[in-house]
Amino acid sequence: MFTRGSILSLKNCKIVSACLLALILLTGAAAAGQKTKPTLWYYPWSGHETGKLSDIKDKRKVYVMFFLGRVLPQDPLRTSYQQRIRNLLTRDGELELVERPEDAELAVYISSQDDALYEFYVLTRGEPQKDGGYKPRVVLKRLRSESMGSTALIEQAVSAFVDDLKAARGK
Repeated sequence: MFTRGSILSLKNCKIVSACLLALILLTGAAAAGQKTKPTLWYYPWSGHETGKLSDIKDKRKVYVMFFLGRVLPQDPLRTSYQQRIRNLLTRDGELELVERPEDAELAVYISSQDDALYEFYVLTRGEPQKDGGYKPRVVLKRLRSESMGSTALIEQAVSAFVDDLKAARGK
């Protein structure tokens, strides 16, 4: 019936099967225990909620994100431009800049890919997500493509936002 060689191979099959089962269980447990990256509420992805300026009238702490195409991060013009935007946001003491999105109550997202196109968003946290993050709630959105340079347009949009926020606060 069974020879000595076939018995050894049956034992080997059982050992290999047990090892594979253990490996599958460990891999599944590791994958289940692995955290997924939480939804970024401060980035205006396509599934965002829509809000109103009145949603943020009592919020002060702001996180600012810049995506400036065609300008290198170490470029002095980029640094001075970002500083001008930060100064506009904090000019009247209405907003306080924070370095981390976890510390923020609202976010400003600025993107400029060339001299005539820009995106300007003001966001806050929306509905909680299963991954521990929050859906982004877009409170203000300005997208423009004009012949006037985007730098000046973004500065105008930021200044108008701060003025509108002051008005919503009754100041």
